[in-house]
Order: sequence, then structure tokens, then C-alpha cells
Amino acid sequence: MSQIKQAVIIAGGKGTRLGKLTARIPKPLIKIDGKPFLEYLIEFLINNSIKEIIILAGFKGKKFLKVSKKYKNVKVFIEHQPLGTGGALISNINKLDNKFIFLNGDSFFDINLQKEIILKNTNNHNTLFLVRNNNYKSNKKLSSLKISNKQLLKYSNQKSNLMYSGISILNRKDLLSFNKKKNISFENDIIDKLIREKKIIAKTFKKFFIDIGTKNNLNYAIKKLKSKTKKKCFFFDRDNTLIYDKGYTYKKKDLKWKFGIINTIKLLNKLDYLVIVVTNQSGVARGYYDEKKVKLFHDHMNNELKKENAFINDFYYCPFHKNGIGKYKKNSINRKPNNGMLKKAIKKWNINIKKSFMVGDNHSDFLAAKKTNIKFIMTDNRLFKKVKNIIKNND
Repeated sequence: MSQIKQAVIIAGGKGTRLGKLTARIPKPLIKIDGKPFLEYLIEFLINNSIKEIIILAGFKGKKFLKVSKKYKNVKVFIEHQPLGTGGALISNINKLDNKFIFLNGDSFFDINLQKEIILKNTNNHNTLFLVRNNNYKSNKKLSSLKISNKQLLKYSNQKSNLMYSGISILNRKDLLSFNKKKNISFENDIIDKLIREKKIIAKTFKKFFIDIGTKNNLNYAIKKLKSKTKKKCFFFDRDNTLIYDKGYTYKKKDLKWKFGIINTIKLLNKLDYLVIVVTNQSGVARGYYDEKKVKLFHDHMNNELKKENAFINDFYYCPFHKNGIGKYKKNSINRKPNNGMLKKAIKKWNINIKKSFMVGDNHSDFLAAKKTNIKFIMTDNRLFKKVKNIIKNND
């Protein structure tokens, strides 16, 4: 199955429960730590390999255009009349991929979405992500949901403590029967139909969830969103750490994984550690290959990993060297032993350095880790066992 590349964010509500706060600004554009809440969702999706993001706006819809201009491949479509959370989706069905992510614009659920869409999404069902509900007033119909042994969603006579997290994976073909011009609720109408047709499965996670629909929840998000969504990470050097170094390696045919690396990455994926590569690539500066070749090689690495049910979250490389040629001839804060690449990744991914590690094969990797206050691990043929023991002692 091809990887999901598109996400749709529904952002049409008026947010009346927030009173004066949303009189002039849509709820998803309320600022959290100086940044509109919607931007946290957009960056969450971008970090999870989503290439196209569609925002379905309603109330004060033109205000979303300012946010969309900050990001590549973010589009805004403004509804002319309110059609409900489901109606807005159905009215734009011709813009949708065969399979896509659907999100509420006023809630955040911190799941490892990249793992779900790369490794777990191997069936033809729609998928609803659920969270244990202890504090929220939930949709009455969905509060009686039950999950069968095959993960199928069905209704029960007993009330459960499950609620919709605001994230789902949907099949376009299963939405084609709805009327494009009708006011439709996603939770009451679309989910209900998919349940009755046995076309939707559910997955439950114990992850951080916030809905900013009330003043109390909004205040909690303002105080806790960044700290509650910090990630733990394993940084890896590339050549002679993840793969054998052929001498300025960039050709697909030269990719050869070092012993135990694939199993190590699979373990880290399973335990929700980010896996991020930080690599010096002076071959670019020396004119042996260009940056495009580096990116293609990294894509190839991930494509090969996916065949083994594993993946790398992100790649950072430094193409500069003091003895290079042209624009690449310079010292760079990104070239290890400097820690510029690490600092960029920490900022982008909101990484908790106290729960993160750097794996490398030489002194420059050690120094980069030391400058960043991240614990260092020297790679060897016992790396899988080393990492397993470190995780056990640190979690």
C-alpha cells in the first residue's frame, strides 16, 4: 500500500463556548505560546511525512489564508454556507486522495502518526483513533462504542470511556454516497454509517490529548502543550554507524546496513523514539556528488527500511567543508563536531534532550553530543543489545 500523503483539517466552527475570545478570531487561530494552535497541527502533519494539507474553513475563513502562506503545500478552501463537520468534507470530496488523514482543527492528539501510516495501515478499512476519556463531555452516540476482537467499531448497550481523538484515516470511496449539499455531522452521520457498514476499525492510545473548546482546556493547552508533547529521540551518525562507508557513499547499490541496525531501528520505532540521522557529507563540498544525490540516497534508505517494517523520521546533512569548492567552501555550525544539525532537529521535533541519545563511530559525534548535553553511545556489533538495555534502564 502506498503511503498516505494528504491531510484535511476541518476548521469551520465558531467556538461559541469560548465567548469573546472567538468573536473576532476562529478557534484554531488562537495563539498558544505565540503561535496559532493550527500551526501545531500543520507542523505535526509535516513532521509525519504529510505532503499536502487542506484546511476547510468556515467562520472568518479568510483569516486562515495568512497561516497557509507560511507553509508549502497548505491550501485553504472556504465554505460559502455552513454544512457541518461532515458536510464540509463531503462538499470537497473531489479534492481528496483515495486515502487521507482527517483532523479536527481544535484538538491535538500526540500519536506517532508516521508509524501508523507507514507501518500499520495495511488494511482497507477506515481507522478512527480513540482516547480514554476521563475529563471531556463526549458525543453521546460515540460514548457507547465498543471495539471487537478484529478492531471493528460497533455500538454497545454499555457506556464506555472512549472518545474520538479528532484524528482518523479515511477512504474517499466510502464517502461518495453522501449528499454534497447536505448539512452532515462527521461524528453522528459519517462515523455512524461506517460503523453500521462495518467499514471502520478503531485504535486506542494512552497519549496526550487536548481539545481547546473550553476556557479551562484552552488555559491548560497554553500551559502544557509544548511540555506534554516533547519527544524522546535517538540520533545516529550515518556512515560506519548505520551503514558501511564505501568512501563518500551515495549510490543506491552501495547501501549495506551494519549488523543489528535494522532491528535497532525497528525497536525504536516500536517504542515511539524518534530516529534521526545527522551526517557530515563533505562529498558535496568536494564535488563528488550533489545534494540531490544525498536526498535520493536517504529516500532509498527509508524505502529499504520500510520493507523491513522500520523507518527513519528525519535526515539532516551538512554539505559544507573548509576545503570544499564554490559555495560549499566554508566552515559551518552544522558540521560535526559542531551541533547545528542537532539543535535544528531538537527545535523542529520538540525533543527532550534528557531522554535522548546520540550514536556514532568517532570523536566528532561524541563532541556534537556533548555540546548538546545528549548522552553518547559508541556504535559496535552489540548495538542492538546496548540500546535495548539503555531503554530498559531509562524508561
